[in-house]
Amino acid sequence: LFHSRWLLHKNVYRHKTVVAIELMLSKAIRTCHDTMNFNEKSCNPELFLSLTDGFIDDILTSNDPKLFLAKSIIENVVNRNIYKLGGRFIIQKNCKHFDDKIPKFIENLKL
Repeated sequence: LFHSRWLLHKNVYRHKTVVAIELMLSKAIRTCHDTMNFNEKSCNPELFLSLTDGFIDDILTSNDPKLFLAKSIIENVVNRNIYKLGGRFIIQKNCKHFDDKIPKFIENLKL
């Protein structure tokens, strides 16, 4: 059972394409967070349970300029124009060498 779970994580859940699409959809959701009232929905269990994938269609069909970036990101996912893997690295928990460099690196990754 644990071996099967490990294989799924290794080969499916953490596949570079899946991770890229996950990052893109996260970015799309963050850009329309205020417009789509996700903050209110995430704090109210009843509203949260009413969320479906339909909000993606709502974004795609919207003409609201505030949703333009989210719409373009989702269209890129649909058209398979996804982020490319630039590289991976592992940093040990007790390694202090990169403490000042990681925030700068992450900031450069943001759109």
